[in-house]
Amino acid sequence: MSDLAPIRTRRKPWCDHRLTELDPDSRRVFCRSCGEEVDAWEALRAIAFHWERYEAQVAALQKEAERLGEVVRKLKREERNAKARLRRAGKRPT
Repeated sequence: MSDLAPIRTRRKPWCDHRLTELDPDSRRVFCRSCGEEVDAWEALRAIAFHWERYEAQVAALQKEAERLGEVVRKLKREERNAKARLRRAGKRPT
């Protein structure tokens, strides 16, 4: 077995290298889309940038979940009130 890393060929004419993988044997970073070697610093920077965006999306989704939870609570209260009104209406003499 050889100590050389496998030869990678470029599969796409243009790529922004969003999907990367680490080669533990050669300790290098490669793009999974095009196969080109990516600068390790650029790969780390991209991960950090995407992590900040991920955190922002999680915060926005949590706010939306809280808002929707309040909507559900309000609808359940309205449903209870409507059922109570129907029960009261059914007990009234005609």
